[in-house]
Amino acid sequence: PLELEWQAITGSTEAQCEARAVEYAVMKSNLSPPFAVLAGGSGSVQITGQDALHSFKASLKDGEKLIESGERATQVGEWAKQVEGNFEGGMLTTVLKECANREPVRIVCMSGFFYAAVAAKILPSKPSSYEYISAEHVVAKLQALCDDAANTAKDVANAMRLLTLLRLLFEEHYTNVSILFARDWKLPSQGRPSAQFRTTWTSGWWLDRVIEHHMAY
Repeated sequence: PLELEWQAITGSTEAQCEARAVEYAVMKSNLSPPFAVLAGGSGSVQITGQDALHSFKASLKDGEKLIESGERATQVGEWAKQVEGNFEGGMLTTVLKECANREPVRIVCMSGFFYAAVAAKILPSKPSSYEYISAEHVVAKLQALCDDAANTAKDVANAMRLLTLLRLLFEEHYTNVSILFARDWKLPSQGRPSAQFRTTWTSGWWLDRVIEHHMAY
C-alpha cells in the first residue's frame, strides 16, 4: 500500500516556496528580479527577500468581519492598526527602508495582493503582460478603493492590509519603489507558444523538488 506522510508547512517555508515560484517566473519572463516578494494569504502575510523572510498574521476574514461590524471609516482604521500591531518588522524591513531611500527597489506582490490590485483597477483580472508599476500610483489606487463605500468589506480589508504593509516598509517614501502584481503567467515553452504558470507556494515547492531530483543525478 502507498504510505503518505502529512505535514503542515510553516510560514517561513511557505514564504520561501512563494519566492522560488516568483524568481522562476520573473527569470523566464526576462524581467528584472525583485528585491522582495510580498504574498497576501487568507490568514497571513509573507515577506521574502535578501536571504531573509518574515511572516505575520493578517486574516482576511478577521478584517472583513471587523469592517462590517461598525462605521466603515472607523473600522477600516481599526483593521489597519491590527495589521500594524501584528507586523513587528525585522531586519528585512530595515534593509528595504534603507535601500528605498537611495536606489530603485522592485517588489513583486502575489496571491491575495494580486486580487487587491484587480479590485483597485490597477490592472485587469487577466493581464496580457506583466510590468513594474510606480508605488505612488499603486498606493493612490488602493487608498481610493478603501475610501469608496461601494466596495465590499473583503476588498477593502485586502487593500488596506497591503496599503498598511507598504507604509510600514517604506514610510511613504515611494519615489524609488515599483511594484509588479502577478498570479497567472504565460511563460516561454519548448514546442508551444507559451505555458501557463501560477505563482503559489505549491509551485515553488514543486520547483525545489525538481532541483533536488536533478542535483541527485
